[in-house]
Amino acid sequence: MSGRGLFSRWCFVVALVFAGAATAGAQNQDKIDPARIRFITPTASFSSCVGTPTTPMCGIETLIGCSHYIWNEGCESINKRVYPRAREAIRIEYVIMKAGFVNRDRVRAVHAKDEADGLDLGHFPWLSEDAFQAKVLVRECSAASTNCRDVPWATDLYVVNPYDANSRIWIFAIYGTFSDENWFAD
Repeated sequence: MSGRGLFSRWCFVVALVFAGAATAGAQNQDKIDPARIRFITPTASFSSCVGTPTTPMCGIETLIGCSHYIWNEGCESINKRVYPRAREAIRIEYVIMKAGFVNRDRVRAVHAKDEADGLDLGHFPWLSEDAFQAKVLVRECSAASTNCRDVPWATDLYVVNPYDANSRIWIFAIYGTFSDENWFAD
């Protein structure tokens, strides 16, 4: 198997592990201003760019809808492994707590350390020097609900990478439970 195929499979497995941990790590947050809460349902979205990942933030919001299997449109452009399927009858609410491009020097340093330590894939193989990260509070409830106020928030990390300079789309890198050690943006 090629290194790229092994890398792709490894990233997918890591994403699944992080996704499971995200639910287990749910926690209540301080009261969130309702004006900051965004949503995605199978038929509507707060953001008009969900499904059109042409900017880093649109990539993050598309990843939120696609990775939770709520949204279908545009999911195939995020990553071929996030296949559209029957839409879940859920509503996801989310709040972008902070977001930004990674610090290239910090990314280079962690990759150099992993290489020096002899780690084949390293701790952060999904992290490119051009990645965009978002710390996001998320919660889910029935799509028939007008809000998910009785559901605790989970704190997740979503990361997208530019596909290439010509495609102008942002693709899935990883998502899962937020951890300070996985945050590389300034």
